[in-house]
Amino acid sequence: MSNSSSAHDAQISMSDKFPFEIHEDEIDKSVTPIFKDYPRECLPEKFKNPSGAKAKKLQYEIIDPNLYEPPARMVACRIKRNRLEAWIRALGVLYYEHFGKKAELFQVDWYDDPHQWEGEGNKAICINLTNDKQLIYKITLFITTGVLQAQGLSKDLFTTRDFPTLIKLVNSICVHNPSLIVNTDVDSTCKSSDKNLIEESTSVKSVFNSTASSVDNKLTDSNNNSHTSIQANVPTSNTCTETTIATQAKISIGYEDLDRLQTTFVEALAGITKSQTALIVQAEKSFSDVIRSAITPVVETVKKLQEQVNNKHQSDTSLHNASTCNIKEHSNMEKQFNKLEHRIVELENQVHNLSMDKHKAATDYAELDSKFRIENNKFEIAKTRMDQKMEDINHINDDLKVKLNTKSSEMMKISEENKLLKEKTDSQFNEILSLKSQLSSMYLPTQQQNEQQFANGSFNNEGKSNKPTALFIGTSNTDRINENKLSTAVDITKTTAYTLDEAYEVISTAQCRPDVVIIHS
Repeated sequence: MSNSSSAHDAQISMSDKFPFEIHEDEIDKSVTPIFKDYPRECLPEKFKNPSGAKAKKLQYEIIDPNLYEPPARMVACRIKRNRLEAWIRALGVLYYEHFGKKAELFQVDWYDDPHQWEGEGNKAICINLTNDKQLIYKITLFITTGVLQAQGLSKDLFTTRDFPTLIKLVNSICVHNPSLIVNTDVDSTCKSSDKNLIEESTSVKSVFNSTASSVDNKLTDSNNNSHTSIQANVPTSNTCTETTIATQAKISIGYEDLDRLQTTFVEALAGITKSQTALIVQAEKSFSDVIRSAITPVVETVKKLQEQVNNKHQSDTSLHNASTCNIKEHSNMEKQFNKLEHRIVELENQVHNLSMDKHKAATDYAELDSKFRIENNKFEIAKTRMDQKMEDINHINDDLKVKLNTKSSEMMKISEENKLLKEKTDSQFNEILSLKSQLSSMYLPTQQQNEQQFANGSFNNEGKSNKPTALFIGTSNTDRINENKLSTAVDITKTTAYTLDEAYEVISTAQCRPDVVIIHS
């Protein structure tokens, strides 16, 4: 069968709803990849019937959104056994290869329950789709009963967006794999050509950003029955334990040989069907002859009865005329009844439209509720960050207040010290003025005496050693003062001192006691 001859090869574009685009021509439609994780021998030969009352009402590949009560937050449908492999492959394409690898904002957790499939127990494939650490919905495919269910707050999103796309993918995969039309599983026990092939083909499926150990493996099937997965050290094989190693060693048919056998079986079945069709046509012809021979006397009897009825009809003409009025009334009643039926159909259509509007409103509400929860979560995070920043600012403000108070105390202390220092400086300045006054009083008599002697001509030039001495004490401001040019009547010795204590020490340690001490501030 040519793939190009099917309408399923058209591009499935869901860019307006999905966070990615699905191009069917880029999808590997072969079901062979699923047998690496789910070998044929571990899939059931046929499905068991669901035991729940509502599960028995499930339709094949059609979801009834009103079957389950709203608190259950669940939708479900059934699938046929000959399309099981196509459904597993379609789930892998949509969630493992697209949501898991192409949508960065989503996380997909794919795991099996139980982790090791053995015997005839319940088996399920579970897929958790989360966004920003919030579960959107959980998809569970029950391998034992063929029930597909989606459970979560956004289960209506699965119904309107994901499920139609999954149906298109399954149909396209079935067209690409004609062998799926007939269930070719011939044994429910484990079959493999090699022990290493079993171990290699049954490794646990790894999913992008998946951590199966962190997922709550408590499942709920379509009957609202709980199944808790077994947490244990799981070997890297999902093989059934009914077949011994000796039996496995004898089987040497690989998957490719099995596919060829399936093709041969389908062709043989087609030939048998053609032969059966010819036999059925011949049997129908013989049966028609027998029926015709048996019906002939019945037809003659009917003709006789018809003649009797005609005679009876002529006798009943008068009665027919009498019942004409009743017939008219009956006709009117039939017209009214038809009008009522038409009105009932219109009301049913209105109820159906209202139901569709209600379903759409519920879907919109679920989407808005999900968006509101996401925005509310972002708001709470921003509020928490803002509160933390305000707390940090208040803490910094308190520290600055403490530092400001400390600096204010230090400034007041410095101000008081400055005031005391100023008072001390003023006192010392007054002392300096007093000393200058004393020096001036000491210097003036000697200078007047020398001037008088000089005027009388009795001044002795050789009496240089008898000149009064003066000690000139100053700071660095006196460096440019030449003491020899200050006065010729006094021998002046200049020295430097910056404090009164240093000046006192200079005076105390002078070799010759000066007659006058001059202090320059």
